[in-house]
Amino acid sequence: MREMVLNHVSLRVRNRHEAQSRLTNTVLGMIDLASKGVVERGLRSSRCLSAIYLFDDFSLRDAIHFIKEKDIKMFFLRLSTKSPLLVDADKEFEEKFRGCQERRFSQEDGNPLLFCALTNSIAVGFPSEAIWLRDQIKVEFDELRDDESISHEIVFVDNLTQRDHADCICQRHQTDLSAQIENLMELWRKREDIFPNLRFGPEVENQLKKLNNGILHRLIKRLAVLDKAAGKWPSHGGPQPSWGKWVNNESQSVRENPRWAKERIFRSYSGCDKAFEWHTQLGGSIRIHLYLDASLHEVEIGYIGRHLPTKHFPN
Repeated sequence: MREMVLNHVSLRVRNRHEAQSRLTNTVLGMIDLASKGVVERGLRSSRCLSAIYLFDDFSLRDAIHFIKEKDIKMFFLRLSTKSPLLVDADKEFEEKFRGCQERRFSQEDGNPLLFCALTNSIAVGFPSEAIWLRDQIKVEFDELRDDESISHEIVFVDNLTQRDHADCICQRHQTDLSAQIENLMELWRKREDIFPNLRFGPEVENQLKKLNNGILHRLIKRLAVLDKAAGKWPSHGGPQPSWGKWVNNESQSVRENPRWAKERIFRSYSGCDKAFEWHTQLGGSIRIHLYLDASLHEVEIGYIGRHLPTKHFPN
């Protein structure tokens, strides 16, 4: 899981009100990243929070206590913190890190961004200047190679300075993970990382074993659509996620036919049997069947495979 690294050079405000507003917005984005399993619930920084000043003698630690919303304040206060920057870093990485120099800022100010570039961590801060308004920033640094030559490196780093950035970072994170999947069994093993808003019943593993790997990329794209809709369900509300045209319920004739209805009952991740009547067509005769829990706003996948029996698709 990825880390969040405090980009202290972006923490510039004019007063307490601005500090409270910007910090609240940033923390909401951090909460989104943590809830979707993208980052650890921790924050790495060059200095302790009470030694990072936003203006005059007003520190980041002071700003935390001015946050009005209790849940947001408690999330930040409960973060595990790592300071100084290289605490708990392995020796091999530390040696590589010390052989690099971020080009835009002084060594201390540039080190958090350099750390992010070398570890795929996420920079966290305020949108105090135009450079920090983007959800991804370019980090340029010089690296001392083993032959003592200097190489100029450019890395794009995920940057969180406001809540809206979290969605973009999550999408890139999901895309990067998906691109590393080579077969259906690897997809099963990494399902919780790639699709944090979906549950999967235990029978899905064996169902995937029976399918051809040729459906892999189509399946990943469709699950990503379902995952995105499921992630928005709690905030959007309603009896079901905003599926659009992708997902439908079984017809009344199928639900009322004892044999066909039984074919749609699968073991849930909770251990009990449930009727997975909602479905989406993947292409050809492949379908994904889902169960919706409106009380918990949960979406569970119970079946991925050939079209289940109906009068049009008999056994």
